[in-house]
Amino acid sequence: MVVDLGSGQAWRRLMMIPPVEPTEGFVPTIWGQPVYMNGTTGMPITNVAFGVDGIALSADGTTLFFKTTGGRKMWSVPTARLRDQSQYAEILARGAVGYLGETGLSDGLESDTNNMIYGGNIEDNSLMMFNPSTGIFQTLVRDPRFSWSDTLSVAADGYLYFTENQLWRSPAYNGGVDKRVKPYVLFRVQLPNGGTKITQAAPASNSTMRRWQ
Repeated sequence: MVVDLGSGQAWRRLMMIPPVEPTEGFVPTIWGQPVYMNGTTGMPITNVAFGVDGIALSADGTTLFFKTTGGRKMWSVPTARLRDQSQYAEILARGAVGYLGETGLSDGLESDTNNMIYGGNIEDNSLMMFNPSTGIFQTLVRDPRFSWSDTLSVAADGYLYFTENQLWRSPAYNGGVDKRVKPYVLFRVQLPNGGTKITQAAPASNSTMRRWQ
């Protein structure tokens, strides 16, 4: 969904295409265990099938990075193609989507002033970072306490904050049994190379995508 904060108009882009849909038959592995959806005893067991979830803007606001939480692939699209409201806007947006590679399973993305893109790597008990200028994925931090890292947020103090929500241990994944163990945990890790929170808005246009401050 694209929203023009000036006019209040909103419109859809990249509807029902493979990059925004979950990978068919996707089965993540967390702490060595295959994970399926199974809300209550007797209900059909299904695959983890979440569509596009994690999104992050580049530091200059010209590129949107995104991925599903039902697969491992990351994609990007120029924000100009999303803001466009011309007759052929949807076709042009679809044609501009680029495949960046596999990141592992993530739930939420974030970016910093160095134009690095961060996300969880749930299957590897880690956080990953992606450098758009090189196309390379790297591990930012790894810890056996990490499972379902989520709600990533870069702060002005130069740290990346994120939660461990234990989603895969909730009743929806365990036949109605709640296997989560409280308290839940908030972690932080210092960003590399002096990275910090992006405070500049995206480039101005008649229809803008702006970063919440």
